[in-house]
Amino acid sequence: MGSSALKLKPGQVFAYDGFFCWYSDETKTETKTISVEEMAVVTETGAKYLIAPQEELILIPSK
Repeated sequence: MGSSALKLKPGQVFAYDGFFCWYSDETKTETKTISVEEMAVVTETGAKYLIAPQEELILIPSK
């Protein structure tokens, strides 16, 4: 690693915001999206999730 590498320290909190988008049909006129967020805190032995990781997707149908 170069000199610009940051060291993780216990107590630091990180959030990952994942955003995924894809075409929902062959005409490429409509898209579907998913957005998830995970948060973790650095510990002496690794990391710990602050909330349980999302393991399922919930489909909310359009009207």
